[in-house]
Amino acid sequence: MKVSLISCWFNSVYAVYADHLQQALSRLGCQAKIITTNCECGSAIKKEANALYNQKCDFFFLPTLTLYPSAKKWKNSLRLSGKRGLYFCQALRFLAKSKGMDIIHIQQTMHSFGSMAVFSLLKLARPGRVVITVQELDAFQFEFPEANRIYNRARVIMVNFEEMKQRLIDMGVKAEKIKVIPYGIQPPRLNGAVRDGAIFYGGHHLLSGKGTEDLFAALKILKEQGKRLTVKIHGQYAMDDQEAGVELARKYQVDDCILWLDRKVNIERLNSEYQRSLFCVLPFHKGTACFPAVMAMANATPVIGTRVAGLPDYIEGAGIFVDTASPVQLARAMANLMEDESLRTRLGQKSRERAVRQFNWDEVGKEVLKAYEVNG
Repeated sequence: MKVSLISCWFNSVYAVYADHLQQALSRLGCQAKIITTNCECGSAIKKEANALYNQKCDFFFLPTLTLYPSAKKWKNSLRLSGKRGLYFCQALRFLAKSKGMDIIHIQQTMHSFGSMAVFSLLKLARPGRVVITVQELDAFQFEFPEANRIYNRARVIMVNFEEMKQRLIDMGVKAEKIKVIPYGIQPPRLNGAVRDGAIFYGGHHLLSGKGTEDLFAALKILKEQGKRLTVKIHGQYAMDDQEAGVELARKYQVDDCILWLDRKVNIERLNSEYQRSLFCVLPFHKGTACFPAVMAMANATPVIGTRVAGLPDYIEGAGIFVDTASPVQLARAMANLMEDESLRTRLGQKSRERAVRQFNWDEVGKEVLKAYEVNG
């Protein structure tokens, strides 16, 4: 089987996902190539924002059009029409570069690879040829909910957790079209590193739905109890986000408890940082927490998380749950893991075992290949 994988290919977890999926499919005898274009997250003149993950891709450049909200409806409508036209052209290029491929698999994230890109591709491609991995939903889908029914033209829609499946069903997508396949991970060798502090994932938008303020409030509670904890923060958020995060930490008087890691994705470095952490804290309110959850589990690092963003699918029975927007609960859970080594060890071992058995890329690749063969 020949597959084109359409994905964001810049320095982000999306590129890591597509790269590891491509490798897993290749090991199963499936020929897959990466197709990508420039992303609206950066600009054509910002080299750092547009630095490719690596050169193993078929890249093309297209102009972009940013939507600036206006009080005048006709301006918004005109910009939206122009944006749709650009996505139509983008979809045509995706199709042209996928010539001769059996499956077109697009990874839906944000911006150039968001719902408008996916919907344009579904309109132009032969029904049943497109496979979609939905990792994020965007504003367009909620503003125009009727547009989501076009998902039903896809061969299959993959999601990484049950909550996302239900969201799509609520949007009018047929349940039988949706396949829940976990986020993959390549479990690293455990190096026996000394553990200290905690680690937190800020994603692409540090202050949007990650529970960052809850974390800082919980750290303040711990600090006042004489239980100071250092938390390492990583993600692909903009520098503006980090500056706002620094100010928020100062507001809660915990800026001396925060260590800001490099915002570039380096899986080897991240594995090392997770293995050197007592636990991973993910107090998400929304979004998707699959990537940091499996990173932590693969590195035998216990997770404290909320019951949203896919976390129940991953850490149930191998982590600690707290309510959303509950710094007091969060502080109590962090204190428990700081003080109870046997609990950390037990949860870490369960997490590692599950990651190796269920979330490793070889198993995930098999599930993806089965999904491709649906109706094939």
